[in-house]
Amino acid sequence: MYPVGVPPMAFNTHDGLRLLNSKLVCDAAVAAEQAGYDAFTLGCFFDSGLSEARSLVDIPIVSLSETCMLTACSLGRKFAVISLTEFQKMQSEDLARAYGLADRLAGVVA
Repeated sequence: MYPVGVPPMAFNTHDGLRLLNSKLVCDAAVAAEQAGYDAFTLGCFFDSGLSEARSLVDIPIVSLSETCMLTACSLGRKFAVISLTEFQKMQSEDLARAYGLADRLAGVVA
């Protein structure tokens, strides 16, 4: 649940808010595992808290950006991303690098 008065996109542009978002993701992943879920999906294109949540649970966790990038790589040599803002462009480039896919990324257009 987002704090009152903080728009969801604000979580992507401030380190402190991304940290809070990561905690929410971790809490949700742990709750899913405890409830007996077989897997957990992270529905944020910036994959906030992905590695942290994966370190806390034994069930698989899939995320939007990682899954989309890996699927794109399975369909062609290179892929591109369309973002809404310059900040999102930077985030997508950083994620591609973190996933070892920077050489497959043709570019990001904001």
